[in-house]
Amino acid sequence: MALILFIVFIICDLMIVPICWYTYGKQGEYREGMVLGVHIPPECVSHPEVSDLCSRSVKNWKRFQAVNFAVSLLICFLCFWNFTVFILVWMIWIAEYILGLEYLIIVPHRRMYRIKLDHGWIDESRKRIVRIDTAVSAAAEKLVLDWKYHLPILILTALTVFLVWGTQGKYRMSSGEMLVIWALYGSGVGVCVLFLVFHIWITRAPNRVYSERTEVNLAVNRLTKRAWTEGCTAASWLNGIAWIWMSAGYFFAGPELSGFEYLIYGLLITIAAAGFLVPVIRSVGKRKELLEADPSPFYVDDDEYWKYGWYNNPNDRRILVQDRFNSMNYTTNFGRPGVKRAVIIFTTVITVSCAALVVWVFSILAAFDNAEVVFAGNEGTYSFEAAGYSCEFEEEEIRSVSLIESMPDDKFTKTNGGDTEKVDIGHFRGKSTGKCMMFIYKKYTPILEIKLEDMTVFANSRDAQETEGWYEELSAQLQS
Repeated sequence: MALILFIVFIICDLMIVPICWYTYGKQGEYREGMVLGVHIPPECVSHPEVSDLCSRSVKNWKRFQAVNFAVSLLICFLCFWNFTVFILVWMIWIAEYILGLEYLIIVPHRRMYRIKLDHGWIDESRKRIVRIDTAVSAAAEKLVLDWKYHLPILILTALTVFLVWGTQGKYRMSSGEMLVIWALYGSGVGVCVLFLVFHIWITRAPNRVYSERTEVNLAVNRLTKRAWTEGCTAASWLNGIAWIWMSAGYFFAGPELSGFEYLIYGLLITIAAAGFLVPVIRSVGKRKELLEADPSPFYVDDDEYWKYGWYNNPNDRRILVQDRFNSMNYTTNFGRPGVKRAVIIFTTVITVSCAALVVWVFSILAAFDNAEVVFAGNEGTYSFEAAGYSCEFEEEEIRSVSLIESMPDDKFTKTNGGDTEKVDIGHFRGKSTGKCMMFIYKKYTPILEIKLEDMTVFANSRDAQETEGWYEELSAQLQS
């Protein structure tokens, strides 16, 4: 388990830091008439105050990213020592990283804006709210990929509800297992719907004016909108395929899937994320080439609406606008009525949800760390229970009962449960043993092996005499 968690988190860290480093790491360059997110005349870029601020900002950014990249990788090794401590430290690190990103983006931007005001680098002729290129607006529908490409995969993903119902009726599962499957179903369909909605929003969003030349505006808007809609479509299809793979696995193999099925699912989800990001990232470089080659660029000096580090323009009817600091991102217009309240509510919900998730994870980990294996028997019905997992069986289902000094020499894969330094509890599958459930305290013997009609149960107690008592009780019933 420690190795799997190490691989999962180290892959996440290898993606999170480099992506943020790249996408927000160009603020010190003069692009589209801006440096550090502030419009200034090109001849002012070499001003000593501007040069000094940009060099310090770039240096701090590189140092921050390099240190956090190294720290994030080192933290992952805590998995092999104590998973609970690892989760706590990793959560503290990700909070520090997010807050650090905000600080290193917003603070230099505000300082640059103050330098601009101090020197009067404001072109009043460019302080216009909006400019419309009618030729670009008329060609809006031709600039994007058709949103209807989402429908086939959305319908197929939604129809897997029948596989979920079939799984529920076909196998004996706990309510917790079904809750996980239904949650994955909701996630699969919900993500497809989310990408569809975002695709439609991109299609209908107003086109931006970058140049005095219509052909440049058409080229840049086509490039940008095409990349976003292609990314949405690719991510929707790959996400749907990932869930269809899982739902088929649940239906044909039951809830105790092997690590291979989860590995394929994880790879497909990772490729879905890449499928969304790659077209957008490629479009950023191509857009830069187009705009740098344009002899007549058009810039609107709307810095006063970004002076705090976020967009606040009550005269703009848009709720979502392209982010000043990252053209691959969108941000909210805090000047619109109700947006601040909505953002506060959304942020509160996310914060509370994350806190609840952390508490839930720690409660699960605590349940395994303090697990007590409980055996019960009543009128031919027997059960084992520990850490929220249970196994109940009838006397008639027992094929054999034996005491063993160690687990069979087999390769076991956890399919739903916990594998910690102290216990193995939940659903497992052995290459030779097949489907099984474990209620095992590691480093304690003997172990009770109960072979049932459809699976094998392994259980023991910290007290060897108690384990032997379970064996005698079950053996006596089996012999009678």
